[in-house]
Amino acid sequence: MLTQNEDLIPSLLPRIVNQIPIGIALVDSSHKIRFVNDQLTQLTRLTQTQMIGNHCNAIFGSISSYIDNSLADQVHHFALELKEFEASLNVDLVPIQYENEDLFICINVHSNNQRARNSKIKAFENSLNMDLSEILEASFDGIWICDAEGRVQMINKASSKMNQLNPKSVIGKTMEELIASGLADRSVTLEVFKQRKPVTFIQNMHNGRKILATGSPVINEQGEITLVVVNERDITELSDLRTDLEKSKKLIEGYQSELNELSSQNQLFSVIVSQSQEVNHVKSVFKKASKSDVIVLVQGEPGTGKKELARSIHLESKRQKQPFVHYECGSLPIDIIEKELFGSNSNDDSEIGVIEMADKGTLYLEELAKLPLQLQVRLVEMLDDRQDSNMKSAAERKNNFRLIVSSATPLNLEVKNGNLREDLFYLISVVTINVPPLRKRIIDLAALVDFYLKRYNEKNEDHINSNPRVISILSQYDFPGNLRELANLTEQLAALSTSKKIEVGDLPPYIIPDSSWSLPQKKCDRLSLSHAVEVLEKQMITEAFGLYSNQTQVANHLGINQSTLSRKLKKYNIIINGKK
Repeated sequence: MLTQNEDLIPSLLPRIVNQIPIGIALVDSSHKIRFVNDQLTQLTRLTQTQMIGNHCNAIFGSISSYIDNSLADQVHHFALELKEFEASLNVDLVPIQYENEDLFICINVHSNNQRARNSKIKAFENSLNMDLSEILEASFDGIWICDAEGRVQMINKASSKMNQLNPKSVIGKTMEELIASGLADRSVTLEVFKQRKPVTFIQNMHNGRKILATGSPVINEQGEITLVVVNERDITELSDLRTDLEKSKKLIEGYQSELNELSSQNQLFSVIVSQSQEVNHVKSVFKKASKSDVIVLVQGEPGTGKKELARSIHLESKRQKQPFVHYECGSLPIDIIEKELFGSNSNDDSEIGVIEMADKGTLYLEELAKLPLQLQVRLVEMLDDRQDSNMKSAAERKNNFRLIVSSATPLNLEVKNGNLREDLFYLISVVTINVPPLRKRIIDLAALVDFYLKRYNEKNEDHINSNPRVISILSQYDFPGNLRELANLTEQLAALSTSKKIEVGDLPPYIIPDSSWSLPQKKCDRLSLSHAVEVLEKQMITEAFGLYSNQTQVANHLGINQSTLSRKLKKYNIIINGKK
């Protein structure tokens, strides 16, 4: 046991006083400083030499009156501001008497700086909380914060908008309650509590949105989860885009499969099956155009094979293994055409366009003059950018596709009529191919019929042949529907033929010279009115399919709706493109 050592105490007192975290000074009755401890030197930033022996007012300001009052009142407390030392102090004046000497005043000095620092820290924390709240509200991502019970403490504006929630409807509720109410198919917060680690997965929300949610636990020193912070990002558009991309991929694969099949069979397209001088010129230009990436303009009447020619150019080019994408610039609303052609990248809708589908391949724009002028501007800008990018490497190049356009009317006339921008016309008319109508290449008729019969026979495993007399009669017909009409007629005749050779009697009456849509007189006497009407209907429908490529156009031409047309096709056993 330690015992008091009276000799030891006096020697330890200075050490003890210097360890006290309070500034201490002894001032005698004459107001001179006799002693200061180390803490006071730190508070005042003065040395002992600078303070001991000096009048207290020199150090602490005008405190003499306080000292005199302390001698009378025993103890005195006051605050002291030492501006020159940038110190704020609390002072306790305590009178003491040492043996028989005069009274001393013990000056106990407490720094107010800590209190100030605490005040600043508190203010900073408040400011930080406000800043943090603003940061959370400004975040593009949705943010949820749940407490240790899984109860929602806050959600930011982004999350509220994303999930179409009023914050008041969820704050204070547990995630179990919210999941039970149908808010989402599962909770990342509850999974964080189970696994005690960050968790990420996709949530299907009540409003149909797909949310990528990441939950992170906040763990205290005791290893307890005090908070779960959830970060949300809407990936609905990304998911839809992925679906669209998959559809586009399948579409492109379909294009490619079709082209590969044609290429593997080494088939020449009917448009270049020819002995005529007009088509031989087309073939010459076609071969030159196929060897480069120049823009090609194909002009010709409906049904002359402009699309087939565009495909054949693609198959003969260096891009033959890449997609061939066809787009008809028809009479659709401008917003639909814009989305289909250029795609959409909005927050609410994201869809790949045919231009992007044609990357590294060939884009064929049919009836360019029907493209709205507003979109023609965009096409011009895109083609200009493409020309600028030609100086770059293949990897850096934008809009990397071969462009082929077509028109049923000369585009110089469309420019004159205000339907086509002049700058666009000059951009796309690098190489122009004018495809002649069938009536100007009658010399090719026999070869063309054989071409279509060969295609029919290969598809149907049959052996139907033509008749020279049939070819002779066909050569007297104008074929307003051109190659398309001839192809449909040949396929129909082959399908309905009762022998292995197409006979004159198989031809529809409107083909036979001078028939003028009239029924044969010998047969007319034996036909009822209803039967005669049926025969005439069948003829008109067949001819219409020679003029137009789809049922909608044929129905409009005949002045009937599409459902009526479908019923008559079935009734009359009319075969179009191999289908009834």
